[in-house]
Amino acid sequence: DHAVPGGSPERVLDRARQARELRRALEALPRMQREVVDLAFFEELSHTEIAGRTGQPLGTVKTRIRRGLRTLRET
Repeated sequence: DHAVPGGSPERVLDRARQARELRRALEALPRMQREVVDLAFFEELSHTEIAGRTGQPLGTVKTRIRRGLRTLRET
């Protein structure tokens, strides 16, 4: 009768499965898309900050994030 942190065992397993699927989908993105998606969502940088850090034009950063997210949704 031990409580499972994060909810029921089924919920914990479901979250672990989703995390594995997300990692695989991220790894499948082209390198440039993966880089900007990582910076935007895991390092919480703004589009402008990503452009400054990577030396890419702001429009390119926005396009790569948008395409990366679309691919992740489709996956």
